[in-house]
Amino acid sequence: MIDNNDDLDLFKNEMAGVKPLADSNRADCNISKPEIKITRKEIDEEEIAESFFDNISESEMMDAGESLYYCRPGLQKKVMRNLKKGQYYIDDEIDLHGMTIDVAKRELSGFIRTTIGDKVKCVLVIHGKGYHSQERAAALKSMANVWLRRNNNILGFCSARIEDGGTGAIYALIRKRQD
Repeated sequence: MIDNNDDLDLFKNEMAGVKPLADSNRADCNISKPEIKITRKEIDEEEIAESFFDNISESEMMDAGESLYYCRPGLQKKVMRNLKKGQYYIDDEIDLHGMTIDVAKRELSGFIRTTIGDKVKCVLVIHGKGYHSQERAAALKSMANVWLRRNNNILGFCSARIEDGGTGAIYALIRKRQD
């Protein structure tokens, strides 16, 4: 075992040619640490899902194979018929598979904001059918249905054709930018 005096002598020997840093080159070690904030990700997943289902009515909860349809008042029925037939070019799409309800809502909101442009746009929102949802209904599908209805930038939406995802996806019309 090495004696403490030997350790001290060894340390002094190693530091013999070392010069202290000038005060201006020293880091300020007294900076307070930022306050830790708890994010939504840290909240229990089940609690998030439960609070979501508490905020929607029983009729708003969707089953996997159920078709979605919404038309804002004033939108021509012919436009919705063409949307349902998949006759509009899909300008952009977002895939919400595997996201939590909270993350999916944030991503979908940002996607819609960045998609608004000089013309009405058709987008594909892939939410999945909810086969892996542990709740009473297809969680992301139900969320997308409720949230898109409440978003004033959405003119209308409906379930996609089978080749674009069927009841696991939505064609949505996003209104053009209001100047």
